[in-house]
Amino acid sequence: ANDGTIRLGSRVTVRWDDGGDEESWILVSPEEAHPTGGRISTDSPVGHALLGSHVGDTASVHTPDGELAFTIVNVH
Repeated sequence: ANDGTIRLGSRVTVRWDDGGDEESWILVSPEEAHPTGGRISTDSPVGHALLGSHVGDTASVHTPDGELAFTIVNVH
């Protein structure tokens, strides 16, 4: 049963808080990661921030360019 919790294999759509752009990714194991192909590792900063989250949650990640925040808009 899918209770809406983000976990390995989840397809997640997020909206970046800085510009409103949406992106979709699939959370995969580090061995399967292909960021430019929309497959992000559960070990990556974004993947780590997403795990265990739900639609409507906000999360932020530290990047070389500073803090980036996003809101989860869909989990499927």
